Amino acid sequence: AALIQLTGSEQSTIWALIVCCAAIVPLVLFGPDPEKSSPVLLKPTGAAVAEDSGEVVTGSIPTRDRYGVLETISYYRGVLMRLGLSAAALSAVRSARQVIVPLWGVSLGLDASTIAIVVGVSGAIDFALFYASGQVMDRFGRIWAALPAMLLMGAGLIALSFTHDLDQATMWFALMAAVLGLGNGLSSGILLTYGADLAPETDPATFLGAWRTLTDAGGAAAPVMIASIVALASLPLATAVMGGVALLGAAGFAVWTPKFLPRREH
Repeated sequence: AALIQLTGSEQSTIWALIVCCAAIVPLVLFGPDPEKSSPVLLKPTGAAVAEDSGEVVTGSIPTRDRYGVLETISYYRGVLMRLGLSAAALSAVRSARQVIVPLWGVSLGLDASTIAIVVGVSGAIDFALFYASGQVMDRFGRIWAALPAMLLMGAGLIALSFTHDLDQATMWFALMAAVLGLGNGLSSGILLTYGADLAPETDPATFLGAWRTLTDAGGAAAPVMIASIVALASLPLATAVMGGVALLGAAGFAVWTPKFLPRREH
């Protein structure tokens, strides 16, 4: 927002991104290597490590079959088609928030710096709740982070869809952007946490790959869905539809979390 205000051009924000990308280079090149500075923390726990005695091994060595993403989704379809789709809905709503909020500001005729400030305030609320989200998940259970987050974002999107032509549309825009930031902040880390909780101990990698595929697919599909609805109808309708997706995801978390996670985790 400050760059746009000072330069009068939205293109100046690209330079801010370039500076951030350039700053990553020395951090990667000269930053401490965690594998060397904290090797103990990176050692696997709870797994038996076989000692090489030098003796000849006879017979076949058991290996675990590896499956592709589609085969893994099919194998674990019981949980992935339930909680996995709920997680995909959450990912879709998160992605929709990043698309809808700037578009809504443009549709109201707001200038770029004002939209940037609203997005920044929403992001600041989101960022401020990272720690609180982890505390809620660990103290009260995963569902107490996922469910309120989905309900808040769903309600915020649906409420926003009715405010476009109101006299106080700008005020409602800023307020609902804050609500969306609040909801997203409450769900910080929930997708990775659910995936880690649900992954089988014997072969977590393939499960987590399938889990991530579903959640990323939800995030990628949301902008396409929004663009299609806007092209066919309007931005308010697209916003309301994504709010409905959030409420469906909330229902999925409420129904399936107690079934697939131990009581202490939900």
